[in-house]
Amino acid sequence: MENLRKQFNIKKVTVVCDRGLASQNNINALKANDFNFIIASKLRSFSKKINIKDLTNYEELPNQKNVFQEEKVLFKTMSLPQYEDTTLIITYSPKRAEKDRQDRRRLIEKLENKLSNNSSAIKNSY
Repeated sequence: MENLRKQFNIKKVTVVCDRGLASQNNINALKANDFNFIIASKLRSFSKKINIKDLTNYEELPNQKNVFQEEKVLFKTMSLPQYEDTTLIITYSPKRAEKDRQDRRRLIEKLENKLSNNSSAIKNSY
């Protein structure tokens, strides 16, 4: 990265990656080289102390004029002490939340069916 920066006389670099590259060592290296970065990550990987379900502190993302109110994506920003000089941007998508809810419901139904089928098989084996 540093070679590219010098070769093309790049002043500012922003690295965009997913959680696979989000190790503390990689983050430290980005900071040490004065690179900006954006890392996509699931909130599960953060402390349970982050109250993400309370939507009262969220704002609407801009440029959603033609989007139904119930489908608008919301966001909030916050800082975490363990990630000094870093801003955490949390988004909430009602569409994604509904998809996740349906996926969980399907998994639960599938497990319940397996459990009821297995309990019948166990009863018949005695």
